[in-house]
Amino acid sequence: ASERRRLKLQGGPNRAITVEAWECNRYVPELLARKSRVRFEDTGYYTLGGEDEAAYYVEEYGVAWAKTPGAVDWLVEVTKDLTPQRRRRDTALTMAALWVYPRWHRA
Repeated sequence: ASERRRLKLQGGPNRAITVEAWECNRYVPELLARKSRVRFEDTGYYTLGGEDEAAYYVEEYGVAWAKTPGAVDWLVEVTKDLTPQRRRRDTALTMAALWVYPRWHRA
C-alpha cells in the first residue's frame, strides 16, 4: 500500500505544485534535508527566493515536514533534477501558498 501511495504522489498535481514551489525558492528542499539545525537570523526582512527565506520557512514549517514520514526524501527526489527557470513576476505572491505544508500529506 505504501509503494502505491508513493507512486501516486510522484506524479500529477503534487509534482506540479512542488515544481512551482521550487521555482519560487529552490533552497527549501536542501535545507529541509539537512541533518543539522538551520539557523535563521530574524532581521525582520528576507530575500524572496533566497536562502534566508528558505531558512525562515524551515524554521516555521520544518517540524511538519520532519513529522511526515518520507516527506523530505520525496521532496528531495522530486526536485533533484530541476534546473532554475526565469522567475515570473507573480512568484512572490504564490510562495507562501505553495510551501505552506507538505501538500501530499493532505492526500
